[in-house]
Amino acid sequence: MNLDTIDENTILTDQPTFKCDGEFYELLLNNFIKHHNGINESVVNMFTGIDYDDLTSTNYSTEEFYKLMTSYSVNKKDHPNIIKIYTSAEEEKFKKADDLFVLKINDVSTFYSQNKFALLLKVTSDKMTNWKIETLR
Repeated sequence: MNLDTIDENTILTDQPTFKCDGEFYELLLNNFIKHHNGINESVVNMFTGIDYDDLTSTNYSTEEFYKLMTSYSVNKKDHPNIIKIYTSAEEEKFKKADDLFVLKINDVSTFYSQNKFALLLKVTSDKMTNWKIETLR
């Protein structure tokens, strides 16, 4: 699969399939900011710190979102196993991964991935509450 398979209705991934519409993107950005604020112990939005008089101005949260999204897109095309989401029962498949993130729901480690953005997409598509993503390595 590659980015050419994306249309305005769906993003096709190995798992799961994400319905994409305006509400989805709004929730995705809000979930990213929730995660970003949680790990940085800050309260920002996607526009905090941007100089509106400078057309090249950006901020850390926007850059981080872009970096995560780009990593997901590149790996989706070139290394699809990196964006897969696993349960703890599938530990054999991810235990040797260099990068590993865990999605905790109600403080219970529930899903794992080598790609943080894949977990953000999962949280968003399933409209999860009481979640957090932590870096394991």
